[in-house]
Amino acid sequence: MRRRRTAAALRCRQLAAAGPSLVRAVRWQPVPLVAAGVVLLLWWRDESVVRGSGSPWLLRAVALALAAAVPFALDDRSRRTVVAAPTGLAARTLAVLGLAVVPAAAVWASACAWIAVRTSRPVPVAALTLEAGATTAAAVAVALVLVRWREVDDPGALTAPLVLALGLLLPRLPTWAALVTEPGPGWTASHLRWTAVLALAVGSAAVAVLDPGGGRAPLRRLPWRVWASSSP
Repeated sequence: MRRRRTAAALRCRQLAAAGPSLVRAVRWQPVPLVAAGVVLLLWWRDESVVRGSGSPWLLRAVALALAAAVPFALDDRSRRTVVAAPTGLAARTLAVLGLAVVPAAAVWASACAWIAVRTSRPVPVAALTLEAGATTAAAVAVALVLVRWREVDDPGALTAPLVLALGLLLPRLPTWAALVTEPGPGWTASHLRWTAVLALAVGSAAVAVLDPGGGRAPLRRLPWRVWASSSP
């Protein structure tokens, strides 16, 4: 237990020391650009928001833009040179994503608060936040899969068009697989599907950030592996 705490403290100190270099190396600029676009979009659609029409779709557009911007933080042409770094792959990935996810979450929260105050109708902020989180998690998972198994150094440029194409595809899904719906009979079912998407995305991302050198280590300690190695 003490060794684990010491290792965790060492990783935190390493990440803190690398903070300035991390900010310079990570491609976080797409998120502020999207934030500026969100401000212009909300200003342009202010009258429709006040009338209470189209608020969920406006927030979905914001979520889609943020989901397309976040994976750019994973662009790193020097990734292959730090494979042997003492800080684990998962910790490095979380630190990099934090520079994009935290401001993206702030932009999302601000957009939700602004629309909730301005509109004359209730806005299902919790359900739309689930959609936004699942969309962003899916985009990040795709980017991590491209990095891990396709050795793509700039996954953001590939993931962003996929996310935008997904935004055009989702409203056209059949009823039994619908994800983008209006509040009504299919609302609960669609958000159960969003929950499944979020769980699948998080699971895929977790597998993608396992350290390549230690991914199979736990299997060696399983009893059935011991039994198999001792059997004739």
